[in-house]
Amino acid sequence: MNNSETEEITDEIIGEAVLALLKTNRPITTPTLLVRLRLMQATEPDRQRRKIIAAVIEEICAKLIRQRKYAPLQVKKINGRWETRGSLAPDSMPSEAKRSTDYPNHGELNRVRM
Repeated sequence: MNNSETEEITDEIIGEAVLALLKTNRPITTPTLLVRLRLMQATEPDRQRRKIIAAVIEEICAKLIRQRKYAPLQVKKINGRWETRGSLAPDSMPSEAKRSTDYPNHGELNRVRM
């Protein structure tokens, strides 16, 4: 698969995730987009698309880490719905909780690393 095909599929995947959020009346935010992408990754039968979804998730997380705008956010499925717990504001968390290295299981489906 060449670079332009990968970029096209990447755009398609992000579009699908945003449309799914709109259809369910969810806010279009980085955390909700990441949750949706992780759900798509977990349910995608095609290995190549799963790989691209993982790359999209990693790219978004890497940009957030570089920007240092967000702290880790806990995401859990409660009563059949994805719910967020925690704060997005880095100032509201202890300084030791701001480091992404404090969350070694960042790839788990129930946790969004930012």
